[in-house]
Amino acid sequence: KSLKDGKVEGLTLFLFFLWWIAGVISITRAGALGYAALNIYFSTWASLFACLDALNRWGGEKDILTLQQLTRISITLPSWWIVFWASIIIFGSAADAVTMSVTPYVIDSCGVAAAVGVLASVFSAFFILSHYEFFPCCQACSSWLSYGGWFELACSILVNIWLVIGLEQLTGAGRIASTITGSGGSDPNSEDYVPGSNIYVAIWVAFIASVMVTVKWKEARAIRFAQTSGAKAGEEEQEGAYDDEETEIGNDNNDSDEVGI
Repeated sequence: KSLKDGKVEGLTLFLFFLWWIAGVISITRAGALGYAALNIYFSTWASLFACLDALNRWGGEKDILTLQQLTRISITLPSWWIVFWASIIIFGSAADAVTMSVTPYVIDSCGVAAAVGVLASVFSAFFILSHYEFFPCCQACSSWLSYGGWFELACSILVNIWLVIGLEQLTGAGRIASTITGSGGSDPNSEDYVPGSNIYVAIWVAFIASVMVTVKWKEARAIRFAQTSGAKAGEEEQEGAYDDEETEIGNDNNDSDEVGI
């Protein structure tokens, strides 16, 4: 409270968060220092998430937008957000790792990883935006574009299948996501060299989150149905009250006419 009602703390946490984003990018990029010792790798990611958690808690205390408020629209929205960010990491790591790869099968697996990341990020971004009603359309379209619809279930299953294919193609021996730390020593010119990257962890996180969308879809559909039913009941009640009011006004007018006669 003494430091401008906690604003200095919030600014400090935000700057720390930005600092650790830069740290994760530089330390865990393909073939970087983080893969020489996994203590560095996991500590870097843990520091980033700790800063994010502290900033989120500070926002809750100050009644500012929090992650819970941002993702409470439906039960599947947090999983879509995880799929999105994991897919961005897959794509970025693949684009970085391909510049350090010399063998054709590693380069090919980087291309597969980039394709997996792009497609999964497109699907997840679409449903994130549809949750926030970003796409203005007719009532018929909004019913199947919104969360809890059959279209969301079909797309989540499609993303599951796509990520399973990615896991099969990328986590095999000698592929770009066969391990976290890579293999083949530290010489990038070696034919056995596979750079360490975030792809292994990111693709598993994306797959698990995508499966959670499918698992939670039925509950999201039930919640959506309850909300829709409640909204319709409210509209009908409002219309009924309006009709009653018009009837009372008509009766009053009739009584006035009779008195005049």
